[in-house]
Amino acid sequence: MNVSIKILIILTAACISLLPVAQANATVHSYILDNVSEEILDNDTITSNLYIQDSFIVQDVNVILFIEHTWVADLEVSLVAPDGREIELFSDVGSSGANFEGTILDEQADISIVDGQAPFTGSYRPENSLLDFTCMESKGTWKLKVEDTASEDNGTLISWGLILDSSEIPPAANNPSPPDTALDLAVNTCLSWDVGNVTDDMRWDLYLGTNPDSLVRIASDLNDTSYCPGPLVAGTRYYWRVNIKNLCLTTQGPIWSFDITLPPVAKCRNITVTADRSCQLSVTVDDIDWFSYDPNGDPITRQIDSSGPFSVGVHNVTLTVTDDKGASDSCVSTVTVLPTAYCYTTEAMNELWSLIAQDPTSQLLKQAVDLLSASLGESLSYNTIAESEMVHVFWAGPDRVSQLQGGFAGTTVFDYQQQACVVLKSYLQARGPAYEEAIYGIWRLVAQSQRKLAETAIADSNFEYADAAMVEQAETLIRDADTITELLRSEIPDTALPKYEQAWMLAVENMGTVVDWNRDGTVAYKDFISFFDEWLANVAP
Repeated sequence: MNVSIKILIILTAACISLLPVAQANATVHSYILDNVSEEILDNDTITSNLYIQDSFIVQDVNVILFIEHTWVADLEVSLVAPDGREIELFSDVGSSGANFEGTILDEQADISIVDGQAPFTGSYRPENSLLDFTCMESKGTWKLKVEDTASEDNGTLISWGLILDSSEIPPAANNPSPPDTALDLAVNTCLSWDVGNVTDDMRWDLYLGTNPDSLVRIASDLNDTSYCPGPLVAGTRYYWRVNIKNLCLTTQGPIWSFDITLPPVAKCRNITVTADRSCQLSVTVDDIDWFSYDPNGDPITRQIDSSGPFSVGVHNVTLTVTDDKGASDSCVSTVTVLPTAYCYTTEAMNELWSLIAQDPTSQLLKQAVDLLSASLGESLSYNTIAESEMVHVFWAGPDRVSQLQGGFAGTTVFDYQQQACVVLKSYLQARGPAYEEAIYGIWRLVAQSQRKLAETAIADSNFEYADAAMVEQAETLIRDADTITELLRSEIPDTALPKYEQAWMLAVENMGTVVDWNRDGTVAYKDFISFFDEWLANVAP
């Protein structure tokens, strides 16, 4: 309170006067009890009552005192609120000085009354805080208790009064943005509102949630009328309100709602593809996406977390679909990359190089490397095969359909690979069981390469119409199976040999049912590949 207001109060002539004064933050109500003129005797206590009929919430309390006393240090003065709360305003202050002359006890005063000098004039902070009376009800009887705690000096309570600031009722928030019940909003929607005619001491709290009966406060003590809560959940209806408050009162705003846009629907498909000649494969969004869409018809963008290149094996690729309002959905595609005959052969080559590192002087291993290199149509590493013995080797290029990538190369590939197996057999016979596991591992990779070549050959010709070339091709496959069977039957000192023989014989014995030459010249076959699968399941050392 400023001093000018309080001087105005002091000059009021009525016994109990009310001077409401509108200020920026509150309305000031002044109540003065004039002409009390009650004697304060030694070692005695008097109580003066001030009844306030007006009912409002008290935001601030100041006390005005007119007391004549020849030794003010004898006095203890307290204020009692209508609800019984009592605060001692001061005791034993002012030393041997006299009188309180329009003294104002104000919690916001610069000087404490403990540090003041009698006679006391102007504003002082009370010895104990008046803030305990904040936010209480004004109506009722307020009491001033004055006690003289010593002898010889007497005094008189001339008059006293209260200056009460009432707490303004905050307005209700209005004019929400987005408008109430708005639909199809972006996930990063920001909220704004109007607060009307607020006072400087008012602030507001923002509540948000998916249940109108249990909203959560997400921001407190705002003085700005907009707030961005961050990404919201697509396809969700939200409820919100703004409560405007001051120190004592809160006005709860109306509850508004809005709907965040429905998310797009990401749809993936699992794909199985054959690797390229590098034994890898890259994919695109179109390979993974399977008609993703947005239920609102909003434009969408599609993105995958990796396009590769992926090695042979099984990989997971995540597709994320996002609409123009920031909502998104994801799905996972399983990408299975199948090896080609070329991949199996190059893996066998890598295993051979590891074996050469252990036995670098072996001419047989070097010869096996050259033979596998020749089957790949590549230059020889050790030139253990005369250049004149090499013939052109053809591997299917990437321009062919996916099941033929790394495809059938004719009997030349088989010849070189079978010769490599013969050399490996000779090496195993010479070096003994210590190298069995490594040799059989390489042998298995070569066999897988030949199985893939056979599969590609059958798929390539399709066996719809027989001709001499197709018959010769099928017979070549059978002869190669016989040849490898004979190789496996001979001289390999290994306990696993019966497994090899049994598996290969299963394939050879069933070859007649796999390829059946009918009278009308049409070639029909059952599942040639299943026999190779059964064989491969049994060839592991």
